[in-house]
Amino acid sequence: MGVKILRVNKMQAKWKSKLGKILQSSGYLNNPHNKKSFDRAGTTWANKVELWSEKYNMFILPFVTTLREGLEAIALIGGIGINENTTAIALVNSAVLAVVIGSLIGVALYKYGNTMSLKVFLITSTCFLYLVAAGLFSKGVWNFELQRFIDQCGGMDVSETGHGPGSYDIAVSVWHVNCCNGELQDDGVFWMLFTAILGWTNSATIGSVVSYNVYWVVVIAVFWALIHEEKHGFLPVIPISWQLKRIEKRKNLYQPLDAPEIGVLEEVRDSMDSLNSQTPLQQS
Repeated sequence: MGVKILRVNKMQAKWKSKLGKILQSSGYLNNPHNKKSFDRAGTTWANKVELWSEKYNMFILPFVTTLREGLEAIALIGGIGINENTTAIALVNSAVLAVVIGSLIGVALYKYGNTMSLKVFLITSTCFLYLVAAGLFSKGVWNFELQRFIDQCGGMDVSETGHGPGSYDIAVSVWHVNCCNGELQDDGVFWMLFTAILGWTNSATIGSVVSYNVYWVVVIAVFWALIHEEKHGFLPVIPISWQLKRIEKRKNLYQPLDAPEIGVLEEVRDSMDSLNSQTPLQQS
């Protein structure tokens, strides 16, 4: 997903080409009968629902996404209230603070979205996404190693012992500090957030450190391969014979539309880049 987000500017030409081929081959926009059929489309209940969903689809998608995240937040806060020794006022404060922060971010994006550089926004959000994913991957490996140490200790939850000897496995330890533990409330909210978002741990193991670095090596290798493909037309290391279909697809993707290809006797229109929501779909 991060690769797709970072390549959104390059994929504009791809989307434009595909949409152009579909519209031109269908001939829908140049058929006057389609306007009459569109006017009669709202006669049945199913057609009314379809037209309504098409009209408000840019509202429905964010609304459903926000609703899903809101329900997930409610389930998370409920789980914390049941499992943690937390007062009701603390849960209310955290929920209100989350709503305020989320609202401020939403208003900022809505207000400054037209002037904000899309490229900078996508790069920043994708880099943050990769940092979160790297922390999750490393933390997952760390939890496996912690569970193995717990099994060796007879099932005792060693994380409850706090810091110091007995709380970690010295055989696989890379570093350990007797503070900054994101698993304990006593060490502060900052370290808990740092652990939850970026996967920080005060007691790193060999597996967690190696997995964190392997993750970034894989990400770097993927981007290096894609850059090589942009310059030379094929992926490195992989045999060319395995890439023939991919190469042919890339070659045909940006071919210009012409009348014999689309099968209609109409003039092929040149596309224009969209500047804002008022940009016409076709050049006049």
